Amino acid sequence: MKLKYIEFVFENCDSIKIEGKYIRDFLVDNLETSIKRIACNSIKKMDVANTVVIEIHKDANKERYQFDQNHIENFKQMTFDRFKEYGDITSIQFELEEDYVEEGQVPRREYHDYYVDWTGDSEYTNNAQKTYLSKEGNLYIVIADGKNIEDFFVLEEIEDEGYMDFHFSMCDVGDEYSDPDRYKNVEDDEDKENT
Repeated sequence: MKLKYIEFVFENCDSIKIEGKYIRDFLVDNLETSIKRIACNSIKKMDVANTVVIEIHKDANKERYQFDQNHIENFKQMTFDRFKEYGDITSIQFELEEDYVEEGQVPRREYHDYYVDWTGDSEYTNNAQKTYLSKEGNLYIVIADGKNIEDFFVLEEIEDEGYMDFHFSMCDVGDEYSDPDRYKNVEDDEDKENT
């Protein structure tokens, strides 16, 4: 399976969808399911991810408008600024797609939706959420009570430009690396040199 996208839903009901081609490390773990009353006449099954770890390539940091209000200039912001300003991711939704299918077949898809662990007394900021922007511009998000970025990532590595270029290229992550024809172009150049 390959990751098609992750959608992050925030406390204010705004959301950001990041394509899978920008996601390198990705972990949703320590899952719990409960059924409980959430309102006067509403019982709901809730799936909660107590650990969420995501590494996002800098190419995903695009201009966006909050709540899709592209006619209101004050709603314009960069994607990563929204993550850095507020620690208020309430849930994540993602789609996985079968990556190997026979010709003519439609790939199977799976959709998953999880609330995230929310700690602390604030209704607006989740103490379990940590966000880190590397000097190269890659974004790291950890949502896990009592854990930090360093519990899942080695800071010296994520600040090493050469290492990170290799790290992302190995998984075809980022605009530069996600082009399916990039290897074909290299092969064509080699063929021209050999003739």
